[in-house]
This record gives sequence, structure tokens and C-alpha cells, in this order.
Amino acid sequence: MPARTANGARREATPTYQSLVTTGSTARAVPDIGMQVGGCPGGISILNKKSGFCDGNNNPADGDGNTDRSYGIFAIAVGNGGGFYGYIGTSLSSPEFAGALALLIEQSGRMGNVNTYLYGLAARQAKEGAVAKYLHTEIPGFNGLIQSNISPTYNVSTGIGTPIVKTLVGAESAKSAGTPQTLSNP
Repeated sequence: MPARTANGARREATPTYQSLVTTGSTARAVPDIGMQVGGCPGGISILNKKSGFCDGNNNPADGDGNTDRSYGIFAIAVGNGGGFYGYIGTSLSSPEFAGALALLIEQSGRMGNVNTYLYGLAARQAKEGAVAKYLHTEIPGFNGLIQSNISPTYNVSTGIGTPIVKTLVGAESAKSAGTPQTLSNP
């Protein structure tokens, strides 16, 4: 029978793979990984300074935080009154991460539950002291409820971090898609 919290809610046990890093929890910690969780996409923080929306700079304490971090850029009706717009969230990141996992499977073969591999990389990166080798970590953030704890292995906004796909899938020699943080490689 699963453990229960004081108010009777079900509490999942910590999976074995989460013991590879320090999550700060004695139960199942979520999220496992973050992708396109940048906060305020595409310069919105600059455009909305007067409204107070997305003007948290890199300080998550006011609930905005992580302005202009990581997002996908989409062209919508360009030339017909539209433009380029930044988007974040699950709808963008799920297919992107599925593509990254497909590349991983292509490089390494089937793996079953990929969490053991991902948490192992996070633990290795922290042990080696490698800053952003496989995963971007120590990213400040606010998940709507809790300000992120800044940690080299886990925080409540990005989990074990945001993936650096080239090294995550073992394709370090692959060419970059352009200059980082530009329209060719946002």
C-alpha cells in the first residue's frame, strides 16, 4: 500500500534511479527533466515591462524569473501581418525531447526506462564537476508554487536539468545548427 501524506494524498516512493542524485525529497520527485522551460519567450519581458508580467530578470523570487531563457521560435503568417513568436511548454518540448530520445536510441540502442541513463549522466556530471556537459543545471526558476533550489543535480523547475542534446545522445562531433541564441539556433 502506498504511503500517504498528512491530508491522505497518495505519496509515491522514490524510484531507484532518483537515488543517484540529491532531489531534496523522500518521495518521488518531479519533474525528471526540463526542456523549453525558459519562462518568458522571445523578448516578452522587454515588451511587457509596464505590465509587470515577465519582468523578473533572472530572479525567481517575484514569480516571474528566468526571462528570455530558452524557447522555440515559430514563424506565423510572416508577410501577412504576423511575425516570429517564442513559445515554451510541454506542447513544444515533448516532441522535441522525443526526437532527442530517438537520436539516443539510434546511437546506443534500446534502453528501456531512460531515467536511469539520464539520472546517471546527472550524477556523473556533478561528480566530475563538469559544468553543463550533458545537462544545464543550477537554473533559477519558479514553477508556480515553489522557488527553485539551486543545485548541481536537481531543482523543482527543471529536474536534473535541461538537456544538451549533442552530448546527451553521444553525438559531440555533430555540427551546431548555427550561432546559439539567434534565429538559426534559438
